[in-house]
Amino acid sequence: FYVDQQTGLVVGMDMDIDDYYADREGVGRERAFVFNGSTSEEDQQALLKEAADFPRDRVAEIVRWVAIGLGALLTLLG
Repeated sequence: FYVDQQTGLVVGMDMDIDDYYADREGVGRERAFVFNGSTSEEDQQALLKEAADFPRDRVAEIVRWVAIGLGALLTLLG
């Protein structure tokens, strides 16, 4: 998974899945599911554009840091 660090939105992924049934020793007996795929370059660019336009809420960020600071202060006082 490729994630935009500022927003946390997933902007792309590469997947290679090979699930199989195996015996007790781990020797594969039968394939259950095989998938190999990835996000196209055009889709990644569109997702990056969406991430750039994503609104950032500064008030929520400030409240989050204040809550973390108060929690740390109460932990130290306790």
